[in-house]
Amino acid sequence: MNQKIRVLVQWTKTAKEALSKLPPKVIKGLLGKADDLRKGDDPRKVNKPLVGPLKGHFRITYGRYRAVYTCQEKTLANGDVVIQITILFVTAGI
Repeated sequence: MNQKIRVLVQWTKTAKEALSKLPPKVIKGLLGKADDLRKGDDPRKVNKPLVGPLKGHFRITYGRYRAVYTCQEKTLANGDVVIQITILFVTAGI
């Protein structure tokens, strides 16, 4: 029996509110990158882990914008793995 990995993406209220205030092109770009994480095998291997106070978090980048997320893994009774991505907030970098 092969183990399957399923990825779920959830945006917090804070992230959704920040996202809604961005230019349409940026919204589309960040949503597309989040969807790419969902379609991939393991989102923890796609983006470099953050360090310092945000250790344990990852980021999606689109231009100068960042969406910071966490990953939590859960193994189901059948051996499949569910990885829950929670996008916590969106910010503009410099």
